[in-house]
Amino acid sequence: MTWTTSADIRSQIERLWERGVLLTAALGDDNLFPQRLKLRSPGSSEISDSFEEVRSWIRDIMAVEKCRIVMREYKHRVFGQNKLPVEIWIDTIEDAVSIIDKTEELHRFREIVDLTKERQPLLLPWIARKPLRALSFCSIWSKLLNVIDWMSANPRPGIYLRQVDLAGIDTKFLEQQSAILTELVTVALPDALVSPDGLSFAEKYGFSEPPNFVRFRILDPSASLLPSSPIQDLSLDFDSFVALDPSIENVFVTENIVNYLSFTELPRSMVVFGGGYGLTAICRTPWLNNRTIYYWGDIDTHGFTILSRARKHLPGICSILMDEATLHHFEALWVAEPYPSKQEILTGLTSAEWELYQKLSERRYGYHVRLEQERIPWGHAWANITARLQRPAATHD
Repeated sequence: MTWTTSADIRSQIERLWERGVLLTAALGDDNLFPQRLKLRSPGSSEISDSFEEVRSWIRDIMAVEKCRIVMREYKHRVFGQNKLPVEIWIDTIEDAVSIIDKTEELHRFREIVDLTKERQPLLLPWIARKPLRALSFCSIWSKLLNVIDWMSANPRPGIYLRQVDLAGIDTKFLEQQSAILTELVTVALPDALVSPDGLSFAEKYGFSEPPNFVRFRILDPSASLLPSSPIQDLSLDFDSFVALDPSIENVFVTENIVNYLSFTELPRSMVVFGGGYGLTAICRTPWLNNRTIYYWGDIDTHGFTILSRARKHLPGICSILMDEATLHHFEALWVAEPYPSKQEILTGLTSAEWELYQKLSERRYGYHVRLEQERIPWGHAWANITARLQRPAATHD
């Protein structure tokens, strides 16, 4: 039998809930109710052939409370005059949420809406677009509004998050809720108060934050920054790194700390540890536009995604040891990439890199194939690195 059941009725309403349609209606969408639900009822031949099953089906449908059921009379030659459900309607949002046991959730959502109308009405369109996300923060919604109220009154304050004095709100709350606060504050504050290039919550909204450090090694003793050991392992805050402008021509960036430490003397060269803030610093350092930059990452989807994004800022970056020949040469060292990036169009890759990225994404070599940079034998890697300095850098096509 394909007739609609009471469980099917509840499922239809649950889908409206999961799409956020019911909660959006609570904001004043009067077009949703009354809402007619789908009802597949028995045909005339089924009534004759399966009369007892039809009677059982009618009882099942009639047992659903809070519904308005439209009945149609019919006369059976054997069983006489009877009525059959032909339409089923939900007249109010209160009836709908009652059927799926969401009455309390609707109450909490309305509290969110009322509070927002009173304090931050600019957020109401956001709530209409993302009602379930708003509801998921109902237990702390008042605190979120407290933060937004404070930021509205103190735009781009230039203090540390630790220095924000709000009752019941500490640094951990601000850090843990930075994602939802970013969504809300971006709507509530004028565009002029939001830094579009900010990488963190603090940077985006004008708070101070501890300096980020860039770790690097000058590989040419003649260009050493300090009169001590020939090759120095240094860390500088970002602003100091931007002002550095050392006497070097080649910059190598690697994501692996052991690879970073394994670099030895190279003329006119330096190596930057790309983990953490390293690659971000490289992308935002103007003097690097006049250097030759080599990026060495894993041969996997994330490695090529990082490379593509870096080229948006420094289009001249060259990849090393991230090619198909290297991948096949060390097939015995392949591992599985645990969480491949979602396939997307990476406009910052060369044609060869893009082709390899596609093959990895489409599993043409196997299941989530990955060659980690630290698995490549150092002798092979170092020979490739030093050979790069013997010939002009390849251009990005």
